[in-house]
Amino acid sequence: MKVCSKCKKPKELDKFYDRPGSSDGKRSACIECESNAHKGYNPDVHGPAQRRWRKAHPERWMWQYVKGRAKSKGIPFTLDREDIVIPEFCPILGIPLIGGVGVSSPNSPSLDKIRPELGYVKGNVQVVSMRANAMKNDASMEELVLMGKWAQSQIEDKE
Repeated sequence: MKVCSKCKKPKELDKFYDRPGSSDGKRSACIECESNAHKGYNPDVHGPAQRRWRKAHPERWMWQYVKGRAKSKGIPFTLDREDIVIPEFCPILGIPLIGGVGVSSPNSPSLDKIRPELGYVKGNVQVVSMRANAMKNDASMEELVLMGKWAQSQIEDKE
């Protein structure tokens, strides 16, 4: 027997969905309560409202998204909402950061871990453009320095 967290009624364990990793292997709400909770969801109504909210609160959305991502990947996370501030321009590339909803673009704000091995912790994150974060994502520090030196030499040769 288990007590449902929603209706507070004791029910047999087979009345709960499985949840691997929980203490009893079951979700906290019964199948009936979980089903009822989803009946009122309408993607035509709730989708646009969610997009409007995300556009109106980009820092809070980024904080929530990254917090969930860190939890699912087992990455350290100690940020407060106030730790995420979206600047007007990318501090790396100097391009304007344009927040939007839907498909991300090279100018979309992106939370960068300065030293990835430390995780999302205070002092180790900055908001940069998706373009800068993607460039930084796969390259080592040495590769980035070499790329910068090469690009500088190409400009100097043309002058």
